[in-house]
Amino acid sequence: MKSRLHRWLIALVVSVLCSAAADAATVSMGRYVAVVDGIASVMDLQQTDAVINGELNEGAIRLLLRGPAQLEPLVLQISDAEYGIALGTIVGRLDADAFDATVKITNPFSGQSSERQVRFVRETASARDEAASGAPGVGSDGALDARLIGVWIHEEVINSPGGSGIASFATRRTMQLDADGRVLQWVESAGGGSGWSHDGGRTIEFSGQWQGRDGTLYLRADGQPAFAPATAYRFSGAYLVLEGNGRKIILQRR
Repeated sequence: MKSRLHRWLIALVVSVLCSAAADAATVSMGRYVAVVDGIASVMDLQQTDAVINGELNEGAIRLLLRGPAQLEPLVLQISDAEYGIALGTIVGRLDADAFDATVKITNPFSGQSSERQVRFVRETASARDEAASGAPGVGSDGALDARLIGVWIHEEVINSPGGSGIASFATRRTMQLDADGRVLQWVESAGGGSGWSHDGGRTIEFSGQWQGRDGTLYLRADGQPAFAPATAYRFSGAYLVLEGNGRKIILQRR
């Protein structure tokens, strides 16, 4: 009798331990992608018990995310992956299709903070299949808005107040949308004043594939698995108007 009771207790303990291990299993919550200022941000989230962990990758930048498993709202702390320095928070509503979030970043050295609204869209199986197929810039509906094809430029000039120390700084941002679905965006800057000049040269900001449909421009950075909505677009006469994240940019065809 004692032997049977002993075996039963052991079985019960093993069952409880196995149950606890199953409860502590890590579950993937999916991958969410956004394109902010032409840069693809890829967020991978997973849940273990009452904690959500994740990574946010922006090119060569890798950040760690961590927060309690509550979704209304979801609050994630951002830290540097290499040194563990706290950098800010991501707060928002996470659902099956998207993560509408407020991203707040604080410079740990100066204490200065910046905040912006970002919509991360969940990567779907169809998007992964599309990326694996290698089709350049063409989704399941082959959506390339022919009106967008070409080279578009946006220029800004900043002048200092008048007087002997007057100076001027000019920035030209160029977006090239090719008919094969490739996109390249770069920026050039130059400035000068009394007795000085500066040429910032040309810097590539984004390289990848594009789609345009239903008034939304979708981008997929080279090396990234999925397209993500980058900005809304519309035409105003000869001008292309981009609107998103509280900003409006007007471009003209070159």
